Amino acid sequence: MARTLRLGRRGRRFKSCLPDQNRSAHSQTVKFYSKLIKFRGGKIHFLDNKAQSSNLYIVFPPGATDARFIYQIRSIFTKSNARIISISYPSRFKSSRIEGFDSIDSISEYLYKFLKKLLYSHSNYSINIMAFSFGTAVVTRLLQNHSELFKPDTPVRIVLVNGGEFFGEKASEIFKRLFEPALNNSKYLKILRLIITTVFKFLPRRLYPNHRLLDLNEQWLSTIGYRINLKYSIEYPVVVIRGTRDIVITPESKDKLLKIYPNSTVVYYPGDHIYDYKVLDRYPIALEYLKNWIDK
Repeated sequence: MARTLRLGRRGRRFKSCLPDQNRSAHSQTVKFYSKLIKFRGGKIHFLDNKAQSSNLYIVFPPGATDARFIYQIRSIFTKSNARIISISYPSRFKSSRIEGFDSIDSISEYLYKFLKKLLYSHSNYSINIMAFSFGTAVVTRLLQNHSELFKPDTPVRIVLVNGGEFFGEKASEIFKRLFEPALNNSKYLKILRLIITTVFKFLPRRLYPNHRLLDLNEQWLSTIGYRINLKYSIEYPVVVIRGTRDIVITPESKDKLLKIYPNSTVVYYPGDHIYDYKVLDRYPIALEYLKNWIDK
């Protein structure tokens, strides 16, 4: 049975939790190291705080961007002793373009291989997985398809920020018309980049580089066909965080998500959809909740 919590009545903006380099707070933030794991056909990039003495892993599969989104919320780790891992999916940032990893289903298989390799030599650990938007679908697919990934006695907790099925029928059609032509037209591909980074300001240009446009479009378009599989439930405790003004996730899919996560708590924050880049820190109540969750 899902529990429901509501965080405040109104959201408010406040300065990014990414400290200014000229401020003394910069020295107190968590330092991350850029690392690679090799797979057949390529390398996968991730950021790691190298807390080797910790038995608690906190893993962040990204939503719209890549491993670097962790810098936007690193203030919540100031007092954490956990080992923190933030991942770049194939074709994102320093990860290789790996043939066939262009959808939610295929990326969930990559995430399975990544975690299996990361945790291979560790027998006594607990793991928290926090995913945003696109990443929530990847994590859900992973847990449904690979229940054997974690040992039965391994403490596992999941946080899904804005999880569910993406877009209603009309919004899906608009999204498809905007992105699909870019798969076969290189000129339109660059126009689309301009629209996303300059007009909509959805992403900064450095997170949407020219040589990765096609692959990112393929991944994002896979959200249209994503459907929650109701055949397999996931028993791990999960916190589902949702915005009261979220128009990306369909309202009816919330009930589907809770059906497959019976041990869930639903938390509402007063705001719109959190992708993972520069949006989370607009809602301090949601941010505070995550901060309190980290070391539990």
